[in-house]
Amino acid sequence: MTRIPPVVERRVWTAETSKVPPATWKPYLNGQNLKTIAPSSKREPATWTVLAHDAVAEFLSDMSKIAKHTFPKWRERLVADIEECCKDYDTRRALLEAHPLDDYYLAAVVALEAVQIPRLFTPGEGAQLLDLLADQTRLMGSRVDGTISKLIFLMIARIAVSAAEDKKPHDQANRVILERMGVDRYEATKHLMKSAFYRHNLGEPLARGVPQWWKKFAQKFELVPAVKDAIRRAARSASQLRPRSGVVTGQKRSPVRH
Repeated sequence: MTRIPPVVERRVWTAETSKVPPATWKPYLNGQNLKTIAPSSKREPATWTVLAHDAVAEFLSDMSKIAKHTFPKWRERLVADIEECCKDYDTRRALLEAHPLDDYYLAAVVALEAVQIPRLFTPGEGAQLLDLLADQTRLMGSRVDGTISKLIFLMIARIAVSAAEDKKPHDQANRVILERMGVDRYEATKHLMKSAFYRHNLGEPLARGVPQWWKKFAQKFELVPAVKDAIRRAARSASQLRPRSGVVTGQKRSPVRH
């Protein structure tokens, strides 16, 4: 009697758990949109192809959830250490209240994982993903001046340069945040910038809380080539702008006769 192999459902990995692809994703398998595939001993199971734009959007959604979950612990450590060594109210206010710390932390979470993109994808795919990352992060957070986007790429550059010196990525991300806050400009707090122990302790939520999102993505998915990606996104936008059936733009609807 021939054994029938079980049907295995193809699932999308996210930071929280494996789940069925969201409606916004358009996975294609051999040109068809399929939900399941029966494994075969004759060939490797095909990989889902995903629009780069959708991959970046899902990545940022997951990183935002992770940042929201781990930020309170990071902020508690930061505030406690600064308040302990800085007794002047105006200085504490300049360091802690004048900066969108949640935005800075979100930038660090995104940068720590986005720095893996050039290593996991071809140069063309990597450039496409980073361009989309810059576009989609420009208006993220509580400000509209591109703060998060600028910090992300500053952190990516620092992490990449320091990799040859065997410096920890989360330490470099924290250094960028502390410099942005101006911790090194005040006599009472400048020693914190020089303390590797302090930076590593502060960076523990970053070191432990950020998953290997792009590595797991690359193991299960392939990106739609850039040209096809642009065509499909244009088609999607056109379908969203197309008037609904029975409605003609610029004309009044004829009354229904009974």
